[in-house]
Amino acid sequence: MAQMQSTTLLHLSNELLLEIFEYLQPHENQLKNKEDYDSTPSPFLALALTCRHLHPLAVKFLYSNIEVAPRVAGLTALLKTITKRKEYAQLIKRISVSPKHPDLSLNVSYSSEDGCRLSGAVEAQAAILDFPYPRNDLKTAIPFEVELGVLILLSKNIEILNLTKCFTKDAKGNTVPYFSDPRAAHVLALLNPMSLHLKKLSTTNQFHKLRELRLSVSCVYMEIESFALLLGVPCLKYLEFKDLHEELPPSNWPIHTQSSTVEKLAFYSSTISSEAISLFVVSCKRLREFTFEMDGVLDLPMASFLDVVRDLELHKDSLESLYLHDELLQGPGDCRGLDNLPRLRGLKSLTLSISLLEMWSDTSTLNGASLNTAQSPGISVLLPPNLKQLRFIFMQWALRNERYDNALLKLLSPDASTPPTLTSVSVTYIPFSSEDGPAIIFPLDFIDLVEQFSIHGIKFEYDIEGRSQNCFQELITTCARMGSRGVDIATHVKFATDIVRADFLDMVHSGSVWYQNYDDRDLWVDYDDGESREFGEEEDSWAEDDLAWGEGGRGESRSQSGSQSESDFY
Repeated sequence: MAQMQSTTLLHLSNELLLEIFEYLQPHENQLKNKEDYDSTPSPFLALALTCRHLHPLAVKFLYSNIEVAPRVAGLTALLKTITKRKEYAQLIKRISVSPKHPDLSLNVSYSSEDGCRLSGAVEAQAAILDFPYPRNDLKTAIPFEVELGVLILLSKNIEILNLTKCFTKDAKGNTVPYFSDPRAAHVLALLNPMSLHLKKLSTTNQFHKLRELRLSVSCVYMEIESFALLLGVPCLKYLEFKDLHEELPPSNWPIHTQSSTVEKLAFYSSTISSEAISLFVVSCKRLREFTFEMDGVLDLPMASFLDVVRDLELHKDSLESLYLHDELLQGPGDCRGLDNLPRLRGLKSLTLSISLLEMWSDTSTLNGASLNTAQSPGISVLLPPNLKQLRFIFMQWALRNERYDNALLKLLSPDASTPPTLTSVSVTYIPFSSEDGPAIIFPLDFIDLVEQFSIHGIKFEYDIEGRSQNCFQELITTCARMGSRGVDIATHVKFATDIVRADFLDMVHSGSVWYQNYDDRDLWVDYDDGESREFGEEEDSWAEDDLAWGEGGRGESRSQSGSQSESDFY
């Protein structure tokens, strides 16, 4: 019977087999808590290891996507296996570092006891692979990072490398990306793709299939030119930097103009000189997507960072998506360079700070000419001719509490130069709880905007994105107090899973009904456990755990303490 089933499976394509195995593999959200995750083996993995007919078919799936996390067992055993079976290392297509649980953040440790955890096989393999470290230094290195470095070096056919979700604790106890810690400089030397040996990577075919690289790192200990070498990785299509900070312009750029194969370039929460960004842009042969999310730094001039639009003209025919956002963007002087946007004739999707609506709806300047409030055509003068999707980022704490309805409706004015290809306008509103800034408000008349835009055949969307535990908790109370309108607004809050979204809406609806039947001055509710608490305040608050942790899912995160810092939620 087993042989018959094996023969049947052999006739299926690799793509279909991978899809079947994906359904058999349990998802982490199905686990009840951290202990279950650590102790419960995967039924599919156990089946594949015990069934001699299934294992040859399943091994491609089991080794194709490697997701590792600090303090989670398995990486050492994996390395022992692939050092003995080199063909398994060739099957690895994707490596990502993503803590499975919020409390599994990576803590920096230099103890010799931890260093001794490296097995002899791994240490020997590291020496054979010519690590940029003397062999003796491996004894005092951090085990997880050494193992991760070995895994990357062994994975010759890797296609996707994601190192954006490593977290550690800084001196004040705050959770920060691990690679932004200056003490972790030696880790980059262990990881060949991100080390001082980047030039070797870009000039050899060691990673000839790597097409997507995501990296969270700070440049406080490395020059921007070192990261520019990543542009020379053969076949690389997507390059993303997070928390990349370098204020000084580069002195010796290592990449020739229009020589890189990178088509999608992204900078998140970064502070970089406009000269460096421009060099990244002009180094690409054909740029299709560009993202720059400026990290809010008060003592840096913001105007120069938008000058990159001028350099994007080099890709005016190929560039399809542009994302430019600075949470501290204020004042017409900060918009220098945006008047070149209409020249990007290939652009289909554009994302900007909503403060630009205010600048062009009031007194503004464009090409040196003054535009008064009455005659201003609005932001439509900035839109490229073939634009289809227009999106605005609205961060409550960084902007004045003003309504932007009229500014948005100017896009529908007969005098506006809105491109006829425009089919979608959206606003992503990021509120903050009263502990972080002003109380949560909803500054747009969503229902009216939907109706007005639909008349002109344009879809209007309004998303709400919470970024802290307190924010989600206050969203529940705020929406519940608003009655039916609040329930409608709550449907636009973004969540990682449908289960968490359903629970959130249920809480808002229940609270709305309660507020309609009880005095607002009496905010105490009798719960099933016999205790009375203020509405929205639960002993094991799902709003703090399930919603804030996002990807963790409801059951998994209930065991967490809920004491992580806000940077966990980005």
